[in-house]
Amino acid sequence: MSKIRLVKHSMDYCEQIYKLSSAPPVRDALGLPKGTVGNTKQFVRSVIQEEKEGKTVFRVILD
Repeated sequence: MSKIRLVKHSMDYCEQIYKLSSAPPVRDALGLPKGTVGNTKQFVRSVIQEEKEGKTVFRVILD
């Protein structure tokens, strides 16, 4: 059985998040619009800020 880890969002993951979430089956299942790496970076920045403010808790699944 493989293990997964839940980690805080980091700007280091933006390229890979963009790449994986841009695949049409994934993008469509998540209801995401077609975006850019820049959009993904802005999303991650906002997630990090919201967590600092205590508004939300987002995690990335690492396999």
